[in-house]
Amino acid sequence: MAPPDLISDLWAIHDYTTIAPGGINDRLARTALTPERREILLARTRGIIRTNYPLVRRWIEKQDGLSHIAPEAGAIVFVKHQHPFRSSELTERLRDERSVLVVPGDYFDMDGYLRIGFGSDPDYLASALTLIGEFLASIGMHAG
Repeated sequence: MAPPDLISDLWAIHDYTTIAPGGINDRLARTALTPERREILLARTRGIIRTNYPLVRRWIEKQDGLSHIAPEAGAIVFVKHQHPFRSSELTERLRDERSVLVVPGDYFDMDGYLRIGFGSDPDYLASALTLIGEFLASIGMHAG
């Protein structure tokens, strides 16, 4: 909250200061992504995906009304649901009622999908998937 003229001035500053990464962030990224370190990061990322995607796939297979197509790269999966709610409503309720954050498919013009990231610790991921499954089961497929 501020006077309109101040808000306009601050947005101009915001745009100027956020158009590129900060100097420290840029230096850290260049250090982290040297060829020798890049291979370490890629190996770590591949290990996370190899460990976590099977957890996600098995979880989806056990849920009524959920399906997906395996991701070709990265630790994100779009899960198709059959619930009679907009994806954004489901994710808001999931956040409010179970403290789990997923991205609604309708943010990507894909209503009927949930975007679930699976790049976290496997135990944390399994716990979150359990909460999502319990929530989806509690609202039922034909709830209004």
